[in-house]
Amino acid sequence: MEIYVLDIRKIRRKDEKKVKELMPRRFEYCKRFINHDDYLRSMGASILMLKHLPFKNEDKFGKTENGKPYLIDGPEFNYSHSGNKVILALSATEKIGVDVEKIDEENLSFKDQIFPNELEYINEDPIKNFHLLWTKKEALGKLLGYGLNFKNKDVVINEKDEIVYKNKTIKFISYIKKGYAYSVAFIK
Repeated sequence: MEIYVLDIRKIRRKDEKKVKELMPRRFEYCKRFINHDDYLRSMGASILMLKHLPFKNEDKFGKTENGKPYLIDGPEFNYSHSGNKVILALSATEKIGVDVEKIDEENLSFKDQIFPNELEYINEDPIKNFHLLWTKKEALGKLLGYGLNFKNKDVVINEKDEIVYKNKTIKFISYIKKGYAYSVAFIK
């Protein structure tokens, strides 16, 4: 498994030109964003895909019925973005899902999506543990192909980096770095 993180403040015009040249449909998709930071986050995901995925043209990409992108005859990959960060994970052997969230106290308003026994874990270090738990849930939803349609209250997650969900062992790699929480979920 490989994990890459890009700070969108480091995107250069030459990177954008490369996306325009090699991924014209994706470039047009990025241009649709009115908010410049949204444009940069989408462009950042495109740049990471260009740099780290083995493809010759855009026709090698597909999307599941729930919108999860995949590479035809290529490695499993997933990306996420928040604030100034974009994360891309790829694996030739495991299905994966990723999430990144900028750590922000205002995110604690989502606590209604958390089980009571998860609150015990969160209350040990509310801001840190909430964001780690939340990114695990989002990464799990993306791994399973549900994306934002995943009902976060469907599964209990705690500080452990492994759960069993629908008879599948799911592992997590989670960490906090420079004000962001990151999680990768994969089936082992």
